[in-house]
Amino acid sequence: MGVGIRNLGNTCFIAATVQCIVRIPIFMNFLNGHKNECKTGKFCCICMMQRTAVSLFYSTEPIVPKEIVGNISLIGEHMQYGKQEDAHDFLLCLLNEMQNQLVLGLKVDQFIERTSAISKIFNGFLRSQIICQHCRTSSNNYEAFFNISLEAGSADSVHGALRHFCAAEDMGNERWYSCDTCKSKQRATKHFTIHQMPNVLILQLKRYGLSNTDGYKISKHVTFEEHLDISSYVSSDGDASRPSQTKYRLHGIVVHQGYSLGSGHYYAYAVDPRVLSHKNGTEFNQFNQYSKRWLYANDSSVSVTDWENVKKAEAYLLFYAKVNTVNSHKIATSPTSTVTKPVSLISTPAPMHATDEEQSFSGFGFSMSMKKVAGINKHTDGTFYPII
Repeated sequence: MGVGIRNLGNTCFIAATVQCIVRIPIFMNFLNGHKNECKTGKFCCICMMQRTAVSLFYSTEPIVPKEIVGNISLIGEHMQYGKQEDAHDFLLCLLNEMQNQLVLGLKVDQFIERTSAISKIFNGFLRSQIICQHCRTSSNNYEAFFNISLEAGSADSVHGALRHFCAAEDMGNERWYSCDTCKSKQRATKHFTIHQMPNVLILQLKRYGLSNTDGYKISKHVTFEEHLDISSYVSSDGDASRPSQTKYRLHGIVVHQGYSLGSGHYYAYAVDPRVLSHKNGTEFNQFNQYSKRWLYANDSSVSVTDWENVKKAEAYLLFYAKVNTVNSHKIATSPTSTVTKPVSLISTPAPMHATDEEQSFSGFGFSMSMKKVAGINKHTDGTFYPII
């Protein structure tokens, strides 16, 4: 079941996030395989997470997150000990830092970067499609993501929030989209779809808004499901062509309790994993099963709960994992295939002058042609998931 994580003063955002992410078997198996390949020689965020996870599952008392807290400014340069940070921000900084560790020392130009294990686990692609309202020609832009941020205030359920996210949007009343087919500026619509789905899908329900110059918390219950099928939000020529790729199961939830972003308290719900075997409590040999038992993790305290309690939570972060390859147990930990660098935010607009032949994958300000990465991020038989 694991133990809790002590609060060292405004560190609940760390505890809640860690309790969720270490209960995702595909991520835990990656951590266990990394330690024998680490060549950093200095601070390694991945090694830190591996040590933290081992302590979490084999200690008899709540662990003290000294290593994470002591290196918080290395995980996110704007973060500092004693300050209440946003759990979503911390998670993205953690993923980006682990990603950076895996490509450290590799020659990476502005066009091509080798895919790391972190990308294979958490990285997906969004397609932004613009359609000219005069000639109906479409242009596509593809962007990598680590998570999808959804508007909690616009829907009563995750499905409703996803529909809102993928809904077509009028790009303005004025004719300002430069259509290469019409050779003139025209009105256009834009909409997002998930083109390539990540192995672990992280959804953020944005619960903070602005009223004039003041921020406020959106406190409402948004219904979420233990089993999620996202086929309705996937590109028709993307992973939607493989129905088994669109089904996910919920592994963890981060909840924020309070009235503002800079205060309040974070806690988590997570599925109780089963460790199949271990050596002297120092490492995981296989971490590929989880029970159907839910846990409530609140700082130092971890207790058993049930789905009836979990589903009532005002979720802030939802961690879903694919259920299509549950019998596989390995993932490559060294970079192999080529993709663009994943980004944390998904609001970057598509280029205004792209034609069908100029479809591109973009991220961090650079693009790759669709043709060059047609087989991008396809997972081998070595990819694994927990057995349900």
